[in-house]
Amino acid sequence: MKIHNVLIYHPIGVLLFMTLTFAACEKGLDTGSRESLETIIYSSQEIELSLDSAISPFWNRGWNYALVPGARQVVFYSHSIDPRREVADDESTNILLFEFDQDQPSFTLQDSALWHANCLYNQICFCGTRGYYRISKGMISGQKLSDNTWSIDFDIYYDQFHFHDSTYHEIQYQGGEVFKLD
Repeated sequence: MKIHNVLIYHPIGVLLFMTLTFAACEKGLDTGSRESLETIIYSSQEIELSLDSAISPFWNRGWNYALVPGARQVVFYSHSIDPRREVADDESTNILLFEFDQDQPSFTLQDSALWHANCLYNQICFCGTRGYYRISKGMISGQKLSDNTWSIDFDIYYDQFHFHDSTYHEIQYQGGEVFKLD
């Protein structure tokens, strides 16, 4: 009997083959996390909003946007993290965007002003949510550092629908970064 037939057809041979294969696949496995951050301010732009007709009309969920030419500036923040690279579907990306008036040295947007600034938040993940939340609670403040750089802090809240018990839960998202004009 040839040696490869023993490895394929004999139960111990199959077990030995699989052990060697999995050990080889595991060698050199990088289990560190990956993270990326994108912070951009688009000048002479505005946010045009629309509702996603494919999403059931849960309160304040399912917004889409497009950037269009305009007289404001649009802040785009995207923070992606893959905490455990060896685990599938644990990645998430948090996106925040809003608009504010140009030619001012600082700004503060609070509660209803966030709604009027077309403030949107989305967490893209393998967690059952889809579409952007329109934000109307919290605060975003910005300070111009130079002609093309801003320091922006945010502390926002949104109501996330939980499908398992059909209730809304208030979720907070906060942070602060330096943004550059595009």
